[in-house]
Amino acid sequence: MLKEIRCVHFSHSKISFHPGLNVILGDDDAKNSIGKSTVLMVIDFVLGGTTFLKDDAGAIRELGHHHYDYAFEFGKKQLFFSRATEASDVVYVCDENYARLNELPLEKYLALLKHQYGLDDFEGSFRSTLSPFARIWRKGGLEPDQPFVSMPKESSAVAIGRLVDMFDRSADIAEEKNTLDVQKERRTLIKKSMDSRIIPKITKKQYDENIGKIAENYAQIDQLKQGLGGHLVSMSRCSTRVCSRSSSERTS
Repeated sequence: MLKEIRCVHFSHSKISFHPGLNVILGDDDAKNSIGKSTVLMVIDFVLGGTTFLKDDAGAIRELGHHHYDYAFEFGKKQLFFSRATEASDVVYVCDENYARLNELPLEKYLALLKHQYGLDDFEGSFRSTLSPFARIWRKGGLEPDQPFVSMPKESSAVAIGRLVDMFDRSADIAEEKNTLDVQKERRTLIKKSMDSRIIPKITKKQYDENIGKIAENYAQIDQLKQGLGGHLVSMSRCSTRVCSRSSSERTS
């Protein structure tokens, strides 16, 4: 879990977190533009987000570029990092005093967080898993009719898949999902075949007419079978008579 965030611009220099519910209260005059929403944006920033950099709240405009030092606690292990607004595509790995040791590209940092939070089995990225649960003013993703969608253009299927992953039920629907994927592939293949005129594209009216013609053809085939069957029986009887007569003639 996120344990603390430090910044020289914080009124108390450090924000500490504990297991369970954490409440952030802003001061009355929003000193240095660090209000409640801005602090929530900072939390999202140290978790790999980029919305804070748009500076809708004016923190960077007011304070200039700056950095945040922060720590995570996973079991008995503590990890220390630092991330700056002017070089947001890298995250610095630090010691316990926040002296910078080396740096990680943002993507590798996010992969590290995904692993530490035990999300390796999830198909989605760390950010796509986290984003729907960071409901912050001006961050986006506030559509009340789509509570599980992390961004406006994300499909409902992706959002539902993420929810299924979080409750560890992906294996339960894997077979059904595979069946659905196969049917989707078949549908795509048929559509492409129709577009290429390999398979004729017909209307519902034409389909009904074809079904009627097929039924008529079956009836005619049955009639032909019955007529042909009668002729075959007659021919068989004639052949038997001829063979019997020939045998009698040879005997006499």
